[in-house]
Amino acid sequence: MTPIGILLVGLSTITHASWNATAKAMRGTIAFFFLANALGAVLLLPFGIWGVHNGDMGGL
Repeated sequence: MTPIGILLVGLSTITHASWNATAKAMRGTIAFFFLANALGAVLLLPFGIWGVHNGDMGGL
């Protein structure tokens, strides 16, 4: 496995564990999940706009 692959798997593991710990600490309220999903949408929006602008949406 390449070093970048190992780094990505490690980052994914840490992100997943952090998400689980945060969700458990917030007791999984609807407001928390709404805000988390809204934040995720806002963070991913530039990539979607870039993909549409460059015509690079073949994977969808």
